[in-house]
Amino acid sequence: ESPVHEQLESCGFALGRLMDSELAEAQSVDPFRMQDSPDMMKTYNNAIETAVQRLTGASWVRSTNVVLRRSSVVGVHTLPRGDNKPRGPVNDVHCDFTPNAYAIGRFNLLAERLQLSGCRYAIINVWRNVAKDSNVSQWPMAVCDSGSVAPSDLIPRESPENGNTIYNVLPNPRHKWYTFPQMEPKELLMFKQYDSDASKLRFTPHTAFDDPTTLPNAPVRESCELRAMCFFDTSAGRFDSAIYALHRAGQGVADPAVIARCMGHKL
Repeated sequence: ESPVHEQLESCGFALGRLMDSELAEAQSVDPFRMQDSPDMMKTYNNAIETAVQRLTGASWVRSTNVVLRRSSVVGVHTLPRGDNKPRGPVNDVHCDFTPNAYAIGRFNLLAERLQLSGCRYAIINVWRNVAKDSNVSQWPMAVCDSGSVAPSDLIPRESPENGNTIYNVLPNPRHKWYTFPQMEPKELLMFKQYDSDASKLRFTPHTAFDDPTTLPNAPVRESCELRAMCFFDTSAGRFDSAIYALHRAGQGVADPAVIARCMGHKL
């Protein structure tokens, strides 16, 4: 297992880094224009999917729900489905889903449609600084070690903007919080928001926060986050054919080992 995957499994979050080729691909598009350009979106998603697959060792990775944020946007951090305007930072400790959230039902249906029903999957948020010339100085992210959170700390709440059910988090002195100052565009903050295996850590509390040490002239935070649906086939290749078909169709990013096995079978 990679160090990033081990950390995601042990505390629910990890800091990864893009390879130079992945960074170049991600920076070849303007994130704030890609919502209107399927080609730009595909390019950005491919860069992040490739990095997430490499860092987690997942059998197959597909990105969804790209969200852009600017710290100059005040008071708007959640919008209705289909509204892709940039939003402000979320200053609210939360987890994106509950086990019975509407969105989880949609993910389960997607797994079924892709012939991957029964394969363990995790939803991992992938957060990145997309400012061209600055590190993150305003409203950085903080994440909580999932292992320090008791089930009784999690309070379900419906988000009125989009009907999704999330967890708010009660304060607890046992919580272990972490932040990553001055994040660079090459860094990816990855934190798990769901796992279909209920024996694993599933919900990582997170929030942006107004850092009191931020200088008055600090550059505006510009960030892009997406959800990576990461499938982990632990069944000795049961899902290889379905994953290879998705690879052949140009959907998501597959583990090179899966591709090699399937190509070898065809020889």
